[in-house]
Amino acid sequence: MKVTKYVVAAMCLLLPITGMAQTKKSFTLDDLMWGGSNYWNLQPKNIFTAWWGDQLLETDVEEVKTYFNAKGKQEKKRKVLFTDDDVNNVLEEATQGKVRNLAYAKFPYADQTVALLSTNKIKFLYDWKEKKVVWSVPVSAGTSHNDFNTTSKSEAFVKDWNLFVKTADGQVHQVSKDGNRELVYGQSVHRDEFGIYKGTFWSPKGDLLAFYRMDQSMVTDFPLVDNFQRVATLAPEKYPMAGMKMHKVTVGVYN
Repeated sequence: MKVTKYVVAAMCLLLPITGMAQTKKSFTLDDLMWGGSNYWNLQPKNIFTAWWGDQLLETDVEEVKTYFNAKGKQEKKRKVLFTDDDVNNVLEEATQGKVRNLAYAKFPYADQTVALLSTNKIKFLYDWKEKKVVWSVPVSAGTSHNDFNTTSKSEAFVKDWNLFVKTADGQVHQVSKDGNRELVYGQSVHRDEFGIYKGTFWSPKGDLLAFYRMDQSMVTDFPLVDNFQRVATLAPEKYPMAGMKMHKVTVGVYN
């Protein structure tokens, strides 16, 4: 008799599971495919954030608002600091471009209501309290490995394998002239090992720049293909195989 009771109890416990299995949703192509009308509604939501001193801000596409206060507690009443419309209202689109995304806004000065932003034409500092641009320089096209110093407002970058420095007044200074695929300036070296992740290093005042120079002419090519083109093209990568010659790295300083 007890065995029968246990069997009945077990069957009762399984009933909700059976019911759940019967109501299980079958996904459609609109749910699963990138271009589906319901695809993005089913994806995990990402929150973009940035530090403004000790305060954490949420940087959305269209607005920046408070998230955690300086004491690490979540804001009960979140305050919008500024929106993309606020910024674009003070920009001349023809000459300065237009901000289309605030998700990657930076806040370099803890004691100032200033955000570091950029368009396709300028990099600039926007004061959301005064609602105006307080500094700007033209954007250099075709650059990579950009490293901005908040003190001097100078920026180091790589273009056509060479290292350049742009000062706060917009003047561009070429640091190297012999850069190429085999002689690399201002980029991460040793294949990002030993904790290395960048190739330029500003002094605290932003008046000196240390940089890596990597000679990899003695390193053999590893065959890779660039398939982001309409027709795939060869894009070999310098890669020292075990027991073969390594690249040589030196450090330079520019002032």
